[in-house]
Amino acid sequence: MPKAAPYRLSWDLKQGTYTLHNTRSQRVFPVAPDSHAWFDWLAGIPSFAFSGQHGPLTVRQETRSAGIYWYAYRRVGEKMAKRYLGRTTELTLARLEQVAAQLAEAALSPGQGTLARGVSGGEKPDQHVMTSPIASLPSVTHVRSVVPSLPESQRDVPLVTRLHIPHLRTQLVRRTQLIQQLQQGMEAPLTLVSAPAGFGKTTLLAQWLAESARPVAWVSLEPADNDPVRFLSAVIAALQQLDPQLGTSALALFHSPPLSPPPPPEAVVALLVADLSHQAPRDCVLVLDDYQVIETKALSQALAYLVEHTPPHLHVIIATRTDPALPLARMRARGQLCEVRVAQLQFLPEETSAFLHTVMELDLSAEECATLQNRTEGWIAGLQLAALSLRGRVDVQQFLGEFTGSHRHIIDYLTEEVLARQPEAVQSFLLRTALLDRFTSPLCNAVTGSADGEQMLGYLERANLFLIPLDERRQWYRYHHLFAEALRARVLREVGTEGRASLYLRASAWYEQNGMPALAIEAALSARDFGRAARFIDPDAPLIRSMLVGFEARTLIRWLECFPQEVLFTDARLCLVYAFSLGTSETSDAHAVPLAVAERLFQAQGNRKGLGQASTLRALAATERGNGAQAVLYGAQAFQLLPEDAMLERSIISSTLAEGYRLAGEVAEAQRVVTEARPLHEQFGNASSILSSTITLGDLLVMQGHLHEAAGIYGSVLEAAGERQSFAILALIGLGNILRERNELDGAEAQIEKAVTFASQTRDKLRLARASLMHARIIQTRGDAERTREVWSSALRLAQACVYTGLMEQAQAYQVRSWLRQGQMEAVIHWQKTCPLSADAPADYQHEVIALTLARVLLAQGEAAHALRLVERWHLHARAQGRTGSEIELLVLSALAYAQQDKAEQAVQLLRQALLLASPEGYVRVFVDEGVPMAVLLHMVLSRWKGKTEADEVRRLLSVWETEQAAAGPYALAMLHRELPLAPLSGRERKVLRGLVAGLSNAEIAAELVVSINTIRTQTRSIYHKLNVKNRHEAVALARQWRLL
Repeated sequence: MPKAAPYRLSWDLKQGTYTLHNTRSQRVFPVAPDSHAWFDWLAGIPSFAFSGQHGPLTVRQETRSAGIYWYAYRRVGEKMAKRYLGRTTELTLARLEQVAAQLAEAALSPGQGTLARGVSGGEKPDQHVMTSPIASLPSVTHVRSVVPSLPESQRDVPLVTRLHIPHLRTQLVRRTQLIQQLQQGMEAPLTLVSAPAGFGKTTLLAQWLAESARPVAWVSLEPADNDPVRFLSAVIAALQQLDPQLGTSALALFHSPPLSPPPPPEAVVALLVADLSHQAPRDCVLVLDDYQVIETKALSQALAYLVEHTPPHLHVIIATRTDPALPLARMRARGQLCEVRVAQLQFLPEETSAFLHTVMELDLSAEECATLQNRTEGWIAGLQLAALSLRGRVDVQQFLGEFTGSHRHIIDYLTEEVLARQPEAVQSFLLRTALLDRFTSPLCNAVTGSADGEQMLGYLERANLFLIPLDERRQWYRYHHLFAEALRARVLREVGTEGRASLYLRASAWYEQNGMPALAIEAALSARDFGRAARFIDPDAPLIRSMLVGFEARTLIRWLECFPQEVLFTDARLCLVYAFSLGTSETSDAHAVPLAVAERLFQAQGNRKGLGQASTLRALAATERGNGAQAVLYGAQAFQLLPEDAMLERSIISSTLAEGYRLAGEVAEAQRVVTEARPLHEQFGNASSILSSTITLGDLLVMQGHLHEAAGIYGSVLEAAGERQSFAILALIGLGNILRERNELDGAEAQIEKAVTFASQTRDKLRLARASLMHARIIQTRGDAERTREVWSSALRLAQACVYTGLMEQAQAYQVRSWLRQGQMEAVIHWQKTCPLSADAPADYQHEVIALTLARVLLAQGEAAHALRLVERWHLHARAQGRTGSEIELLVLSALAYAQQDKAEQAVQLLRQALLLASPEGYVRVFVDEGVPMAVLLHMVLSRWKGKTEADEVRRLLSVWETEQAAAGPYALAMLHRELPLAPLSGRERKVLRGLVAGLSNAEIAAELVVSINTIRTQTRSIYHKLNVKNRHEAVALARQWRLL
């Protein structure tokens, strides 16, 4: 028995909207159903109540072996009926209302049919997925009635109008040869049906599919589908009718942190192909109809990837007026392409005769049919228009004599002829509804001002007047594109610009009244009523919020760029939406101008919330660039300006502010914000902010040196992230870093390889660069020189492509450490000369990696005193900020610096402090990576440290170092049997040793260092003693082997 749910989603009849509220506090949540905020909210709750237009449901989340699914419950008679709803990404309003309607029907007749079925313990999700054959395609029984998730801008019109296979008339000319050709073409991955308008491409495909009984996913495309998110979501929605789980991993790419760039289409398609390879039904078909409207290059590239990687059991069909930008020549040469073109689509003489006699019911002679065949060249649309014009005519021969010319001429001529032969009321209806891409009878009534829309649509369908049903219930229709184009040209002549605008505005008003704001905007823009369109494009409107977080920025940009500049840049709300939309573009400063204008206008208006939203965008952009100080500045401003009820913005800015503090090294402040914001995230149900803040918490624990606890945090993120790969990537990088530090290199590399794979799939440049950088550090630790060069080259190239410039500087600094280990001092010195940070620069966490690399360079050059001044300054800063992880590394470097100055006691004392901090958390690499100088110091600590536990920890570190030295080769193994240097070399001794390695004489070394030859001799003897060697040759060999320089 389902328990009372803590949340309720209710249909408000008066307002015509759905409201989500807490059943205990009655607090209303500003979450728009079907938005990305909605799906994030769903991910964090176990159940909710639904009171829809078709009755109540209790909706619960349940775990099955294949994952998490949602089910609907309602009492039917004495039993509790249960229905499968789908995965989280499929839980749309349409799906809820659909199941509510089914259970309401069952409640009225509880004893009838399968809908009265009770709850069974062993059910599987598929047991409750209702199947229904498509009308007029009785043999196609594979299409499920699960309503997939689409972007917010596509929810205005019933989903079936996009994914419905066009209805076939009872009387049709069977295209026997073409159907056989299509059937044979299934052996190739792609079929291209390419011909101008009016050649029956769509009808042919619908006819073939009706006979083939294959599972089919159909998408009718339109110009708005040039938005990649809209296009890909529609394709996935169509495929999910075959299997609700198809494409779920691809859809998860659309659940990313705010202001993240949208995933590249090819990345989404790559994940979709992986799903199709394992889940798609056998011999299924994906049809993309009207593909000629797609002009976006990235979508053409994604489609090319799809057709070139299509699994054998999926066949892609493209119907288009023009050839798509695909490698058709190569596919043709390889036998991977089936083509149906004009020559095959033209009606044969016998087909023309059958069409005119049977379909159009004309009594024409064989000669008259032949004349029409010759004049139209088998062009089906021309034949249909000619047939409509011939109905009731007595002057057939005169008409045939005038019937000639190009397709365009024929269309214009025959459209006029067809219209002229219709009653005046029908002509008026056709012209006034021709502007609509798709329509239903109430919309037609609103546009025409009449009440006969339903009757008119019925007449047009019976009269074969190019009307195409878009759903099984015949509620939505469209005109044949060719007929609509001809009608629209005449509309402008008949009613003028103002009349056409009036029609669009009537449509816009109807869309608004019926909860279709995206279409209301489109119609208002077509009418050039920018004031009306602007009314809907408000940053606080549910539609706009959902589009901003749902990667539909391209559609928003398209709308906003329709506005004249003088309108756009005088409206603060429009400028803010424009700035947020541009914030997801690849150009880092694309949003700067509209954002500055929005801020100026909000300031003049005294609009604190608007200014707070603008500061939110600035904080997000600063975080993306890695600028912690700016993120904190703008985040704090946003918090002060935003009202308490701006829950979404405050939730987002909390995560952003915490990350800003982390970037600035302010651990305590970052933890405070994370802790205080957690209830807000949970109350609002913002799963993205919860995951983001949890990752920040893990990063903060690493900064504090709490590796064990941080690993647990990252693990919890991986469990909760599911298919939200952008969050999983960060958790994998964090976990890989911890495992690398603990010297668990196999595990570290496995985690980072997963992160690299996920980031490559999502084409997330910043996360891919970060993962690749960590991968390079792991490979470098393994000591594989050739592989290290390869991964560093890749990591640097990726870092350079990022907006986050600090990442490139960090990558270069880590590479310098690699060069130091390999003795590539020329490259090191070149970096030192161009280093973006001076040794005397004030301590700043964001530049700490560079500063500590510079300290190592100074130590390698024997500049211990200089290095120590730098290290001590940064040590004080790290301790003040509570960053124990940094403090351990700085203590290690301080110990090495003191050892170089022959201050052994201070060096040992500092190293013991580092060991006491590091030992409980399993630190290894921070010690071992420092090579022989550290090994010498560890031996010195071992000789002075009497505690067994502590001594065992030092022996463990030395064992790791010795194992790595032994793995370097037979000579290195032999060298291990020699004693380590008795003590670290001083800075001056390192300089003398460098001269010895370079082959300089004592006199040349003395001249270079400006000391006497006797001083060089004394220092040389000290070097021999510390290295436990007898002569210059052995000292040079040992220095090279131990990489002492």
